[in-house]
Amino acid sequence: MKTPDNAFAPTTVTIGVGERVGWINDSEWSHTVTAYEDGLPDEAAFFTTGAYDTEQAARDAWPDGDLEVGETYEHTFEVAGEYDYFCVPHEDEMVGTVIVKDE
Repeated sequence: MKTPDNAFAPTTVTIGVGERVGWINDSEWSHTVTAYEDGLPDEAAFFTTGAYDTEQAARDAWPDGDLEVGETYEHTFEVAGEYDYFCVPHEDEMVGTVIVKDE
């Protein structure tokens, strides 16, 4: 089954500390993977496609930083906790969460 063009699938994923999550854009549109800075655990690294340092910088740079059709993006999660993220141009419908457990 194909993922809808404006959705992360799955919307929530659970991993262990030090594991990596990868996203692939298999839709017909460009997207971003952008962390909500206020949705990061203390001491966690900010992450976004386009390698911006802050959520605001990623928002301001859009459409630069897009994950184009067929491209992938990966991030390694080093701190336990919940990480909320979104797609800049489709924030009203594209949100997700990575839960990182200290196993």
